[in-house]
Amino acid sequence: MALVSERVRVAHLLRRAGFGANEQELDEYTQLGFDGTVSRLVEYESQPDVPDRVAPEQVGLQLWWLEKMLRTQRPLQEKMTLFWHGHLTSGLRKVGDPNALYAQNRAFRANALGSYGEMLRGISRDGAMIRWLDLNTNRKASPNENWARELMELFTLGLGNYSEDDVREAARAFTGWSATPDGRFAFNRAQHDGGPKTILGQTGAFDGDAVSDMLAAHPATAHFLAGKLFRFFAYPDPAPEVVDHLAAIYQGSGGSIKAVVEGILRSPEFSSERAYRGQIKSPAELVVGAMRTLGAEQVPPQAAQAMRLLGQELFNPPNVAGWFGGRSWINAATLLGRFNALGTLANQLGGPDLGGRPVAAHLQGASGSEARVQRVLDLLVDGDASPDERGALVGYAQQARGDEQARGLFRLAMALPTYQLN
Repeated sequence: MALVSERVRVAHLLRRAGFGANEQELDEYTQLGFDGTVSRLVEYESQPDVPDRVAPEQVGLQLWWLEKMLRTQRPLQEKMTLFWHGHLTSGLRKVGDPNALYAQNRAFRANALGSYGEMLRGISRDGAMIRWLDLNTNRKASPNENWARELMELFTLGLGNYSEDDVREAARAFTGWSATPDGRFAFNRAQHDGGPKTILGQTGAFDGDAVSDMLAAHPATAHFLAGKLFRFFAYPDPAPEVVDHLAAIYQGSGGSIKAVVEGILRSPEFSSERAYRGQIKSPAELVVGAMRTLGAEQVPPQAAQAMRLLGQELFNPPNVAGWFGGRSWINAATLLGRFNALGTLANQLGGPDLGGRPVAAHLQGASGSEARVQRVLDLLVDGDASPDERGALVGYAQQARGDEQARGLFRLAMALPTYQLN
């Protein structure tokens, strides 16, 4: 299905640059139009920052963050926080301190669309990252290369754009960087190698900040990060000229993530048929998106367990490369888990775990089986269903009655292949 109307374009934008929208929100954004919605999303500081309803120490980090995703009025800020968590990864299994991951998450949110150079300076001082990549063992006499290697390979330049000598010299620049037990940055001058270093063809008495700035400004970083952001928001395998254009925006703006993301969202590629429903929803997009679309008011306690079963345990990515995404989200176990999780949400809506209105309330005014099916499809998949899918839903609606009919229609529609796509 093409992006046939402004409403469908806006709905596509809100799924990609956020976690979807309920009907009232979609009405409001459609009034703004696609371009106006992009402006509101990227200028998110003009919108209120909704205070936390729950604290992480009460419900755990994962439920706390899912609540923020659900309730935010700054969807792009929250979506970028998710991007940074998958790009500049750290995990509880090794870090061991929830407070350190909480602080990191807040830092990602605060600089979600800021300068990448500032982001790199900040993450190299981050208590969770320092433990995750062993910066606290990086000493003058025996530099630990873990941080320097991942900084170049996964966070900035990408493979093939640096040498082993560059890694070794960059590790020397970060010697003496550590963190206190409570996660605050600490610099041990006695363990820092202040001598000259040659990195990427430049020689000087570089420290960690100088290396972060050098890498943030490098053309390879512009291409590496621009490509990763495009794939996150639009579709895999962009043409080289698309990435070249976004890399030029990055370099021309001094490494502004806001400029690159806005360039992606306003690009013709983002609104193309190739992009529309061209990604498999991550578990966070699937679970939070369903709750937002259906008007849930809170996240149920079992959502954290559901996220683990679906393969995306927030604050515990599988490794330093983060989640692979794409087809890795779908296998026999996770596909059944996705259907079960969505079915549970449809059943619980309006109850004490989710709040909001029961799903039957979304069908008020829709008279007859075909009208009710159309209403469900409009809410969940922009009205897009094959004749066979539509016929199966109508057949079900003709057999079922009352609240069970409504819950069943939503369960079945959320199991459609189209609904699994963003």
